[in-house]
Amino acid sequence: MENKKNKPVAKIGFGLPYHTPHDATGYCAAELAVLEANERDDLPFFLELELVNDERNVDRALVVSKEFCEDPAAVGMLGPLNSPMSHASQHVYHQHGMAQISSEPISPGLTEKGYKNYFRLLCKGDVYARLQARVAVEYIGAKRIVIINDGDPNRYDPLGIAFYNEAKRLGCEPLLMWKFGESDRQLNFDLLVEAVKSLNPDLVYFAVYWNPSHIIAHQLRYKRCSGVFLGTDALKHIPYLEVYGLDPEPPYHTFNGVDVRLAPSCREFFKKFAVRYPHTLVNLQYAPEGYDMTNMMIEAIRRAGVIDRTAVLHEIQKMGQNGFDGLIGKIRFDENGDLIDPEVGLYRCVESLRHYIGPVKELLK
Repeated sequence: MENKKNKPVAKIGFGLPYHTPHDATGYCAAELAVLEANERDDLPFFLELELVNDERNVDRALVVSKEFCEDPAAVGMLGPLNSPMSHASQHVYHQHGMAQISSEPISPGLTEKGYKNYFRLLCKGDVYARLQARVAVEYIGAKRIVIINDGDPNRYDPLGIAFYNEAKRLGCEPLLMWKFGESDRQLNFDLLVEAVKSLNPDLVYFAVYWNPSHIIAHQLRYKRCSGVFLGTDALKHIPYLEVYGLDPEPPYHTFNGVDVRLAPSCREFFKKFAVRYPHTLVNLQYAPEGYDMTNMMIEAIRRAGVIDRTAVLHEIQKMGQNGFDGLIGKIRFDENGDLIDPEVGLYRCVESLRHYIGPVKELLK
């Protein structure tokens, strides 16, 4: 959409690890929100959504975040969409006083630094993992638990540790927490598989990214490991923990977010989003969060009335205290910038279909 009225431009950044933004559902949701705002024409500014591509490289993340912050038209940042790059660049946005809202990273450390410019729309990772431990022990009834942990301090290691500690608190100390070594990082999982199988667990918890998890799950089943699998995501575009034909029980997955396919609040959004971005329908995770964080930023710009990042940040801070009505519900943040009362759902995967069981907070009552 062109800036036909030559309004002053307010730029909103969107952090991604690649140069093809429409591959990301969250970016598409943000773009839709910006297009709708410009079409309404009720702002004294023209909004531009600018891709900030870090290429999953720490050095580049520092460069592109600084470049964006040095643009006087830049008023807010959405993302980045993964925890490692968020850690790499977070201090830059903080130093420049720029509001930063994220819809996907759950690393606990992102909201433990005392920064007052960072907010996220998902359950904090260690809180999420403790809920998963309760699912394992209280809902599934596991007695012999093994944890597989990739050891990344900015992604899954805090989840593995929190899960372990919570399971222990519940009286079911895990038999093993396997942390990735060099061979595991080279996708050689022979030692891991033998160690897990030898313990005969009734539940294996994966604090590992989806693609190596998919490999490990298959290798465990090929070795006739019969324990049920519990994963940290449900809505990837493939059923990554299911081993069709070899699973004694279907795997469980938890999803940290609102399922756009199921939530009544998302129905109208889902219709227009599917029409505009049909290619995203195979992987719709975090679309509501992407839409909400963008609309929250847009509303802060509207309330600020000036292209000034300090004023925009102040408005987001106020909305975070008083509440903002989004697709995911009433959005409020605690003093650290974490979402209050986040949604976490439990699923099982059967024959490549994800079956919703219910919200974890209801299942654990």
